[in-house]
Amino acid sequence: CEGLGATANEELLMADNAPDFFSAIEQLLRDDILVKKLRVNANQFVRENYSQEKVGEKRRALYNKLVDI
Repeated sequence: CEGLGATANEELLMADNAPDFFSAIEQLLRDDILVKKLRVNANQFVRENYSQEKVGEKRRALYNKLVDI
């Protein structure tokens, strides 16, 4: 998840090892409110940062920067 810019426990759950991974799965299975929060936040995060429009803007900015070099 490193480098995505997402926030742990807001847009996603993170785990560095198997026990933590299984714990995160248990949380999701038991906490419908957490699932809803993560789903809504993750959807918004992806739309704001990784939609075709946003990725296109980043690509154009990179191309413009390369042309100016």
